[in-house]
Amino acid sequence: KMVLSNGKYKSVLHRVIQESSNETRLSIASFLSLGMDEVLEPAIELVDEDHRKKYKGSTLRDFLKHLASGESKPFIETLKITSGTVEE
Repeated sequence: KMVLSNGKYKSVLHRVIQESSNETRLSIASFLSLGMDEVLEPAIELVDEDHRKKYKGSTLRDFLKHLASGESKPFIETLKITSGTVEE
């Protein structure tokens, strides 16, 4: 959501804190995604002279590689374009 909206809409980090160790909790994650190599990047309608591109494009494959790397930095942080970075 953050990448596609070029930062206009923020993604929420989900975290569960159990009230008691006696409670049982079942979580089921589901993901909707593009194909492994389809690029998700900011919508062109949201990028112009006044609103520069804030995120690099990435794929599901990029995300899975990031997870497998054990990197502690959140994936979204690796996609941010800093002012000195050349945009794709």
